[in-house]
Amino acid sequence: MKTKIIDGKKRAIEIKDELKKQIAVHAEKPKMAVVLIGDNPASQIYVRHKMKVAEEVGVVVELFTLSPVM
Repeated sequence: MKTKIIDGKKRAIEIKDELKKQIAVHAEKPKMAVVLIGDNPASQIYVRHKMKVAEEVGVVVELFTLSPVM
């Protein structure tokens, strides 16, 4: 079996570019709602990254931040 090395960063850019093209042809943009509960720093970083990528490809993002209920 021949080994094939995949350039992950290059492939991610290709996927984002394709998504941008697909989203651009539609009049109504897709939307993503994110619910963040609490103030966990790792969760905040994760959500910020997902929101950044979504906005880069043309997705409208809305963040809902809630306090934890105990």
